[in-house]
Amino acid sequence: MDRNGTRYPWAWLVAGALLAVPVCTLAAEPAGGREGPAEKHLDTLMQPTAAPAEALPDAPPVTESRVPSAELGAARKLKNPVAGDPEAFAKGRLLFAAHCRVCHGPPDTGPDADTGLSPPPRDFSSAAFQNARSDGELFYVIKNGVEGTPMLPWASRLAEREIWYLVTYIRGAAAPPAP
Repeated sequence: MDRNGTRYPWAWLVAGALLAVPVCTLAAEPAGGREGPAEKHLDTLMQPTAAPAEALPDAPPVTESRVPSAELGAARKLKNPVAGDPEAFAKGRLLFAAHCRVCHGPPDTGPDADTGLSPPPRDFSSAAFQNARSDGELFYVIKNGVEGTPMLPWASRLAEREIWYLVTYIRGAAAPPAP
């Protein structure tokens, strides 16, 4: 108590903060002490990128899918449920600007050559890339990420419908697929 006989309310704040630190630290660790997919991807992103460009591995061919072979057939069969939605492109554009552009660059020109990411992000402006992918494959990769690459899984941050908006935007803003 102070000299006026009032209690120290700030003492409870300090005590609460001191108790919250260990609780928050325990809550942030994945169950069983294992690394989850997001932690694995974050570890990939945290690798030093100061290596000279020639030391980085070449990008895989654009025709090589990053969907696991066991999932590829099912991914290719997925159909875009917002393909006919007139607002899907605009919504996808906003989502792309907020979440994707930093790595992938503008969808009509592709990523910068010196992103420092390994392997480099996919170039959505490439007609070869667009022609080699189904909408379902794009959806799968955005939703689940790609292990061993900086591509994070977005399933916990975006609703499935939002992921489909991204697919619609990537398709519409980039080089159109061949007939």
